[in-house]
Amino acid sequence: MKADDLQRAARMTIGALEPLADRDWSAPAGTLDWTCRETLTHLGEVLAETPEVAELAVAEMLLHTYDITQGLGVGWRPPAWISRLVLLRLAPETLVPRKHPTSILLRFTGRIGEGGPWQWRIGPEPVPDPDADRYACPCCGHATLAERGQFQICRECWWEDDGQDDHNSAVVMGGPNGSLSLDAARAEYARRRP
Repeated sequence: MKADDLQRAARMTIGALEPLADRDWSAPAGTLDWTCRETLTHLGEVLAETPEVAELAVAEMLLHTYDITQGLGVGWRPPAWISRLVLLRLAPETLVPRKHPTSILLRFTGRIGEGGPWQWRIGPEPVPDPDADRYACPCCGHATLAERGQFQICRECWWEDDGQDDHNSAVVMGGPNGSLSLDAARAEYARRRP
């Protein structure tokens, strides 16, 4: 994980939470015992401690942003590419081919499904990513693309990658994906998934 990944995670957190400033932050934060406000305070305290492993800081930002947005009634999820980076370093044994890394991260940490006791395993070196030469599809998150934005078709969700990403995911681009925005395609994929 690189410094710019840490900065991108921070921008994701700010981008997800800043528009929610006028919500009721006394609501419980997802499945946690804390309120959304207490969770944000905890996140600030953890980040102030400057973890030695960047993946720990990123994991805290992603997971607690997820907790807070769940508590505030917003369906935000961490992107697959950064969830994969966290898991590669902190829980490499959890990665399963053709499974969405974000779902694995949320399940492993007890946010969704029946998660059991969990613990990060910080190894001396990051585990090599078997999909390092592949790019995650912006729709389903599976590492199926040889390049981004080159109109390749994902073999998992059939999204034709036209370069659209989180910054413009609500926009209908037309072109190969017709009247579907990336957000609509993600919702359709989630609805069809078992």
